Amino acid sequence: MKNLYVRDELYKKVISSMVKFNKKEIQKALDRSAESLQVKIIVSGDSIIIFKYYDELKNGASFDSLEKISDLLEYDSNKAPIKIIFGQMRDDYFEDTLYNKKIVNISSPVKTEGGWLIFKLIRINSQVPSNAGEVESKKAVMDVLRLRKSRMIGIKYLTNFYKDANAEINSTLFLNIVQKVSTALSEKESL
Repeated sequence: MKNLYVRDELYKKVISSMVKFNKKEIQKALDRSAESLQVKIIVSGDSIIIFKYYDELKNGASFDSLEKISDLLEYDSNKAPIKIIFGQMRDDYFEDTLYNKKIVNISSPVKTEGGWLIFKLIRINSQVPSNAGEVESKKAVMDVLRLRKSRMIGIKYLTNFYKDANAEINSTLFLNIVQKVSTALSEKESL
């Protein structure tokens, strides 16, 4: 237990000491926080389907009126656009993709844990905070930058820290645990 606490404290000290920002990163984040984006999204778990749809969009098909290629495509043309604000998206790549588009442009398919996405930027709205909210807004932007930089440094740190570590799984023990959990859940369900 002591080793866990020592490792966690070391991690915090190593990560927090490495989190630094340059003026360009801060300004880019402040600029993005001054805008909200209205987007529509097409989702598919099948890369072949999403790329076929994307090819049709590139060849002039309308984002809203194109017929569904298959049941594996999720999109509702009647649904209102989704509002995206700076820091809302966990993945910086998605945010870069969206903020670098011009109005009415579509993104190329982007892979996520939940499937493939195509974004269509509908509108960019200004979000100018009041004088009272400006300090809070800047603090929120810095918090987002700090979190993202910490995550990036932390992943590198942990990858290096555990590069020589091996985990072994005792299959008999694992199956025993699965059986006990399954039995407990079955008994609970029957009550």
